Amino acid sequence: MKIGQRGDVPWVCCAILQVCIAGLSVVAQSRSRSTGKLLLQAYTSNSALVDCAQTVLHSGRYPTRVVECPPVNSVFRCVGVPAPAHGRSLGSQQLLSVNGSELLVNGSRLQLRGVNLYDVHNCGYCVSPTQDFVVTPAMTAAVTHQMDVAVLEWGANFIRLLLSGLYDPTQPNTARWPNLRQMHPTYYTSVQTIGKHAGSYNKTVILMVSILWDFEASDYALKDGQPRGLPNNNTLAIWQTLTPLFEGMNHVMFGVVNEPHDVGNLTTAASRFEIVVKAIRQQEVGLRHVISVQGLNKYGRSLSFWVSNPIADPLVVYETHWPGNDIEENVRGPWLQGLPVIVGEIGPCVTNRTVVDDQNSLETVVKSLRELEALRVPYAVWAFGHADCIPSLLINKGDCWNSSTVFTPSRWGAALKTFF
Repeated sequence: MKIGQRGDVPWVCCAILQVCIAGLSVVAQSRSRSTGKLLLQAYTSNSALVDCAQTVLHSGRYPTRVVECPPVNSVFRCVGVPAPAHGRSLGSQQLLSVNGSELLVNGSRLQLRGVNLYDVHNCGYCVSPTQDFVVTPAMTAAVTHQMDVAVLEWGANFIRLLLSGLYDPTQPNTARWPNLRQMHPTYYTSVQTIGKHAGSYNKTVILMVSILWDFEASDYALKDGQPRGLPNNNTLAIWQTLTPLFEGMNHVMFGVVNEPHDVGNLTTAASRFEIVVKAIRQQEVGLRHVISVQGLNKYGRSLSFWVSNPIADPLVVYETHWPGNDIEENVRGPWLQGLPVIVGEIGPCVTNRTVVDDQNSLETVVKSLRELEALRVPYAVWAFGHADCIPSLLINKGDCWNSSTVFTPSRWGAALKTFF
């Protein structure tokens, strides 16, 4: 399936009509004379839908589902069908679900607070990879060591894992990098291992696998050569590779692409995200992952379009970055209107490559974190990694692949660790 085209999503459908309607609180029903299909509208609050039905989630305080079941012994093909937001998903336990404006963990509200964490490239300071660059288990162990420190010592339970490919071919430090589609297979093994590790703790830790940098995986404006953060066919190819790696990992969610801006027509831009969501659903077997799509302008900050035009999938959340002093506009406002919001990046300001980390500035950031927690909005702060990727939570620069490194917090890191 390519951008600009629509495709069908094959689905397992029931053969017995009674199975589909059992246990539903029916609001309305009608029968199509031409197909014999029974259409039901049912509340989600007290229904445990089996995975045989076409499902559409409508926004509102009491969301409804439109459930379409085939006649007995028919062959049925559903188009763009998401998994139920509650209950089992084709035999896999669904840990994450979305209910109105809330991302739920095992059906309950759990404050997700955490950090952005780099892949083995560590923000580009540990390697300038080529297509034949082999990622070793020791390199992966260094990343999981960082995760251990963030989770076990700092108290994080939400990790945004940042995948990085070719960033800018005009820059010497990244010009030789392959894009994510061309990485050595061991890179993907590393990413999968990190995903498994996040599920190994004796507490719930949610991992969001996100594309951070990739020159080919987001459209570039012809005017200035800057990435616009919009998905394209390369984005589809990357997610077709990534999605099967996390089969059965119910603690993993996906972040489509990074920081759209200057996107032009918002409806067209939104349709690109919708196509990627459907492509991911095609790759999934059983478990359905929560998918995060970002705001369509202001480098992912603005969620206003999604408030009135959400994607028709019950497991999509909407991600904003660096809301700053605009918590009311970029987080609280959409959240109060029923949009499930997460904050993928937040931290102190940076001016001329210098972190503004005086006491007043750090207190302002912590105040914003308190506001997010008052709403139970998940957030990941920037960033747990190399000190030169500012504003970093650490002052460490060396020991890129040392799995025994002792990390020293920066002023920003110390403030966050105290808050956690």
